[in-house]
Amino acid sequence: MSVKMLLFFPNKVPCLEHNNKMIGESLDLIKYIDSNFEGPKLSPDDPEKQGLAEELLAYSDTFNQAMMSALTAKGAVTADAEAALDKIEVSLSKFDDGPFFLGQFSLVDIAYAPFVDGFQVFFTNIKNYDPTAGRPNMQKFIKGNEWHCGVCADQARPSRTACSHKEEARDIRVFPWI
Repeated sequence: MSVKMLLFFPNKVPCLEHNNKMIGESLDLIKYIDSNFEGPKLSPDDPEKQGLAEELLAYSDTFNQAMMSALTAKGAVTADAEAALDKIEVSLSKFDDGPFFLGQFSLVDIAYAPFVDGFQVFFTNIKNYDPTAGRPNMQKFIKGNEWHCGVCADQARPSRTACSHKEEARDIRVFPWI
């Protein structure tokens, strides 16, 4: 069996080549690995959890777009971002067998954790807005991700991370007002 991690040129993101098949889209990559390699499964067997997983995976780009728009907009956090955060909070409350979207850690958490954690750091430090305030399930989700080392690499020093990214953002004019 030949497995190679390569760079997917059009998007310049990591991709996987396996059995003469090239997978470059992140969500497709997660699903492919889950169904083609041994180890604990990241997809649920429960039909209700499968349905929520598909819904949330389909929603992930919409969530990220709403949050990025709010982060780069001048002024207060947008209504779209608030609605996106509320949807995540409600989704995190559907199952009570763990702090994750489907209760136990799953591919949905892999898709969302870096963004939820990152947005929490950036909104807190750039917009003076805590996206987890009044959202206890999101707080539990972030706390639950702390033991997944690769997911929250910068969480130990969020203000340092935000400051360094503020400098980068100013340099590339993403946030011209900072």
